[in-house]
Amino acid sequence: MKFVPVAATVLFGLTVPALAQDSAPVMDADADGVVTIEEIRVVYPELTEEAFAALDVDGDGVLNVEETAVASETLMAPQN
Repeated sequence: MKFVPVAATVLFGLTVPALAQDSAPVMDADADGVVTIEEIRVVYPELTEEAFAALDVDGDGVLNVEETAVASETLMAPQN
């Protein structure tokens, strides 16, 4: 039977784009509209303070929706 591979493909195919395109709600644990370093480290525990600061373009200490989208794209990209 091919139920398991199809189910895994469907689940993987639906989950990854959702995280990449709509990452703010996933990472914004307290739903306040911004992502703190503590919240993003739940998803990306290896993220350094320096890397977070580089993603925080406006320098306000949190990631807004646009910065979070860029962070997701950057952090999900394959590392060479």
